[in-house]
Amino acid sequence: MKKIVAYFTGIYHSPRHLLLHVLFLLTIGFLYLERQHEDTIYFNIIRATRANQPQVPNDTVYIRHLMQTIHTMMYDRLAIFNNSEQLSFKNKLFNSVGVDLMYGHGACGGFSKVLSRSLQLSGYKVRIGQMKVNGLYGGHIIVEVFLPEQERWAVIDPLFLLTFPSKKDGGWADFAEIKQQWPAYSQLVPADYNSAFNYEDIRYANWEKIPVAGKLMYRSLALLLGEERAHGVSIRPYLLNMYAAWFKLMIVAYCVFCVFSYRRFSKQSVIRRSRFAAANL
Repeated sequence: MKKIVAYFTGIYHSPRHLLLHVLFLLTIGFLYLERQHEDTIYFNIIRATRANQPQVPNDTVYIRHLMQTIHTMMYDRLAIFNNSEQLSFKNKLFNSVGVDLMYGHGACGGFSKVLSRSLQLSGYKVRIGQMKVNGLYGGHIIVEVFLPEQERWAVIDPLFLLTFPSKKDGGWADFAEIKQQWPAYSQLVPADYNSAFNYEDIRYANWEKIPVAGKLMYRSLALLLGEERAHGVSIRPYLLNMYAAWFKLMIVAYCVFCVFSYRRFSKQSVIRRSRFAAANL
């Protein structure tokens, strides 16, 4: 304990160590404030949705109202900015989902990310899917939310305010059921729906984005979890609040820095004591 106290008091005698500690702590403080600020915006959306519906009988009613709230906010802003907004350096650097909410940015992708973040903070598990359109993945983005009562990943399309009733039990259908019965479900979409969004296939993570490492990670997950569960792994929901992701990363980096710095400090302390003892012989 004395060594640890000596280390943290001793850094003030080393301008370089003092500067690094200050930079780490300032960065961590900045990221914490930005994370808290962005989360507060979403909590306010959640509170407003619940306040307008004080008696929510089940998950699907709440989720539908939340989707409607977000759609209204983002659609109005999309009409104003029309994806022509100029982003600040901070927004470009962190690319957090708050930008999508602020400007109605990103069409289906932006709507899906904002709804996913709101559902996460409401206590739901979500994953973001890249639909295969005309043979290519990513042509349309949708959300899937896990509904415990129905024990399935239900499909939500926030851009078109779409959910699909399951033929099995009247709940919300999952992707497999919609794909299998698309001719029937296609009758439920609005007039402005793109007919190419026909639920041909879906992926939840682009493992090929990092050619070698991505495939190795997927194969490892497939061995550990099985092919079906590995296919359903969605990474994007963990990166919706980039300030939170960077905050955690900086905490880890600061701890690593302190460990290595402390080890060096300890070695230097031993050397100094040895020299002091030798000088007094």
